[in-house]
Amino acid sequence: MRKTVPGAVVVLLALPLLLPAAADAQKVLRGVVRDSLGLGIAGVQVSLGSGGLRAETGADGRFAFPQARSADEEVQFRRLGYRPERRLWSPSDAAPELMVELSALPQRLAPVIVSGRENLRGNALGFYRRMDQGQGRFVTAEQIERRSIFTMRDLFRTVPGMRTETMRGRTYVRLRGSSVPPMVFLDGVRMAAGEIDIELLDPQTFLGVEVYSGDATMPPEFNQVGLSGQRGGAIVIWTREGQIRPRLERRGRNERSAASTVSAMVEREEVFTEDQVDTPARPDPSLPIEPMYPDSLFSAGVTGFALAEFVVMADGQVQSSTLDIVTATHPLFGDAVRRALVTARFFPATRQGRRVAQVVQLPIRFTLPERNNGAP
Repeated sequence: MRKTVPGAVVVLLALPLLLPAAADAQKVLRGVVRDSLGLGIAGVQVSLGSGGLRAETGADGRFAFPQARSADEEVQFRRLGYRPERRLWSPSDAAPELMVELSALPQRLAPVIVSGRENLRGNALGFYRRMDQGQGRFVTAEQIERRSIFTMRDLFRTVPGMRTETMRGRTYVRLRGSSVPPMVFLDGVRMAAGEIDIELLDPQTFLGVEVYSGDATMPPEFNQVGLSGQRGGAIVIWTREGQIRPRLERRGRNERSAASTVSAMVEREEVFTEDQVDTPARPDPSLPIEPMYPDSLFSAGVTGFALAEFVVMADGQVQSSTLDIVTATHPLFGDAVRRALVTARFFPATRQGRRVAQVVQLPIRFTLPERNNGAP
């Protein structure tokens, strides 16, 4: 027994030295795919030369193969709108990630320019003008989406001085210091004079919400007296024009991504690329594409852009299941572009004398207007 114990100790002490060597023999292939500006590219199809294994880059351009690799591999990178690339990867590479840059192919569509809030019209114009004046309390579409607000009860929890009450399965709201219901305006029109079940409304369809608790801050157009002669303040709700429910449904874990869906449609010749059509799809100038400049980025003076990909069907509508943000300098720019493209209209592409569906990549730039002194 005395002779075997030292040997066992030597074996146990040697195990930690052998384990790293075994781990180094197999490495997980990880990497990131970027464009010439260093921005991650989403939806890049990454495949290995052996075994037919495939992965797809996420919104940040990153990918990973869960299986450990023990031999040299040829890695292929493909995405519509970019030149394909190949890389040879070896487990002995010292770099922790495979870094790849894809070059964009020329595009015919001119970028859409969003210059601050100069494109605001209609309800949005009045809403932001009143918000800039600082009277009342305001909740924007960006805040609703960022805070994942799906019910009116959730929305009013974010507004100081408001409380909700539930009676007989209906939800009512009261403003601070008031025992009577507030007036509720929907797109500038006052709703029924009686008590309104506020939960019947969907915050995800809102452009913005204004809340006024007293006469001193209430704009004249909303300063009305209730049937009882008492004032309970006012809630003014603006919906996104032309959009019943613009929030895009989230893709399930096992569902095909928008990028792979488009790629498969192109392979089946259900959809054509720009170089395969005689007349490419283009935006309808009578219905301009006007994303809303994200409030937080506008206030901070942040500029940037987003590149969207989607299929324009033969009737000129955008197929929402194919809508994807290829790359963006900030996620909020991508979100704004998504919302704007849901109801966009195009002149469809034509091929051999007939209208066809075409995959489109549209760049949208967010800039700030210059003032008289040259400063944004």
